[in-house]
Amino acid sequence: MDPRKEKQQGQATKSIGALQQKDISEAQHSTAQYPFATMSSNNNNDKYANRYDEEQMMEQKEQEQNDDNVDVDYDEENEALLGDVAREWAGETSMHGVHLASDSESYSLWFRVLWIFLVVASGGVLIWQIEKLIRDYEKFDVSTAYDIKSPSTSLDFPEVTVCNLNLFSATLQNETGILAPTNEQELESISVPLEDFIYYTQFNLRPDVDVNTVWRPVITDFGRCWQFSTNETVAYPGRDNGLHFTAWLGQDDFALGGSEQFGYNSDYAGIVIFVQQKGTTINHQLPSVTVAAGQQSIISIKRTQFNREKKRPWSKCTSQAPEYTQPKCRNNCLNAGMANFCGCRFISDFDRTDLDYCNFWTTDEEFATCWNDFNDTATLAQCNENDATSCAEPPCENTLFETIGTEVDHSQAFLEDFNETFVNNNVDVFINYGTLQYEVFTENPTITFATLLGSIGGSMGLFLGISVVSIIEIFGDLLCLRVLPRGCGIRRLYGLGGRR
Repeated sequence: MDPRKEKQQGQATKSIGALQQKDISEAQHSTAQYPFATMSSNNNNDKYANRYDEEQMMEQKEQEQNDDNVDVDYDEENEALLGDVAREWAGETSMHGVHLASDSESYSLWFRVLWIFLVVASGGVLIWQIEKLIRDYEKFDVSTAYDIKSPSTSLDFPEVTVCNLNLFSATLQNETGILAPTNEQELESISVPLEDFIYYTQFNLRPDVDVNTVWRPVITDFGRCWQFSTNETVAYPGRDNGLHFTAWLGQDDFALGGSEQFGYNSDYAGIVIFVQQKGTTINHQLPSVTVAAGQQSIISIKRTQFNREKKRPWSKCTSQAPEYTQPKCRNNCLNAGMANFCGCRFISDFDRTDLDYCNFWTTDEEFATCWNDFNDTATLAQCNENDATSCAEPPCENTLFETIGTEVDHSQAFLEDFNETFVNNNVDVFINYGTLQYEVFTENPTITFATLLGSIGGSMGLFLGISVVSIIEIFGDLLCLRVLPRGCGIRRLYGLGGRR
């Protein structure tokens, strides 16, 4: 027997016994006063017994009806309609607008229609906003932070390359019989030696610098040049610190012959100076400063450092300087084009040493025609356009040195002690930082994936008041646990998450 029915029967038996006891007491009291009433008491006992039997039957029927209702509710929960599932979920979800729009028992029709409109409109704006955020993210833009830094003590000094506009020595040309060099050995044999070119060097106010130690030869598009490199640093800006050197042009020994076709003759007297990051390959694609004969030049250096974003897909850079630079890349493109078109190489082309130098120094008509044709080809234009070659991206890390040259004439008192030869051949140069402060540009992703998630979450909360929990309710509780299981015959009101 059902324990609930046993409990109800026990309570009913106790109630009948209590009432019977009460009636017996009243009957005894009545018999004592009215002896003739003893017979009627028995009739009363039967009446009460019948009445409690009726009450017990009514309670049993009511309990059975309740049990039937429970079974009906249980069946309704297991065979719930999809609309019932949606209404029950909407009434319990954390999305407040959905609850207000679906509660037909508490709110009137116009109120629910208003909230349906608000939810749909906010959802549309939310979708537009999320789509815009994703499109902005997929641009993979970077933002550039600008900073001015000051070194704690001093700055590294860049490499300085000095080239004489007169490429060759006439004396050496006569001695060797080489008018136009075809390779590095011939070029070296007719170039002006260091001791005849740079005869004085001072660094950080120390005049005892050994010229042969701090200067080394380098081959560039301007012939055999000389490069100053040091591991010492500069602690003070201005003219009197840094590098100071004096060069002798030797105009009386300028190169013989020359080619008016190309301009590689000795029509000009002076020097070309390159100030670059250490290890940079010198070529005609780089900026330079030219100092005329008989001048004193003060060159002020401004340092700028670039730290570009390296992580793909935000990165729009390649490698790092000096191994890779855009001028070096373009120069390699031109070297390859010249070698393929004319069958010779530029002086700065060290990748094709099996080819001879292109003859820019004599009136070689065959090469002159080839050179003019090469200038008319698309190769030259393509090499100078970043987007048309692999040189489109800058290095991820590089340091640039901007140079500002100021030429100063010697005073009359100074010139009185020197003759015209000195004035026509001497070049005095000071190179140092104008200030030890330098600029730093650093790239960072404008929108990272974490930023995108935060922006989407903020938009969801702003327009619909939903969070990650709400998303789980939609796709986890409603869709996965309630709607999809209906295809497998599970039609419970609470789906797989129900207690039964």
